[in-house]
Amino acid sequence: MKNIIRILLCLMLAAGASQAAATEITDTKNQSHNKEMQHNDRRHPTPQHKIIPDDDFKLLCSLIGEGSFDSDKITIIRAGIIGNRFSCRQAAELLSLLSFDSSRLEALEYLAPHIIGKKEIEKLIGEFTFSSSKDKALKILSQREE
Repeated sequence: MKNIIRILLCLMLAAGASQAAATEITDTKNQSHNKEMQHNDRRHPTPQHKIIPDDDFKLLCSLIGEGSFDSDKITIIRAGIIGNRFSCRQAAELLSLLSFDSSRLEALEYLAPHIIGKKEIEKLIGEFTFSSSKDKALKILSQREE
């Protein structure tokens, strides 16, 4: 997992993410800091409006796929969203890499402010198994800022 974090940090720095944002990800190992970040970083969209390039997105998906547990995968998603924007299709693909609706909803909380457009929102909602989860996902997406 440490190697994955290092790779992500290199990618973030190469993509122009700030040193402070890179340091923030390494701190997620600290449980109390992690809970504070979960509250603070959900609604801070990036200023750029360009969708993540396909090559970078494929690399992010590959790194997420290497995570053993959903919690590991969510940590990688959180690192990967810094400085990036995603189409609905890309966000749906990221959610599909998680095993449980509860994990998908948690990841969507982080992803929502970084999603551009609403064309394929039904694809995003389709990633959820239960109707209650679909309703929660719609609520999360309706609260996002564009």
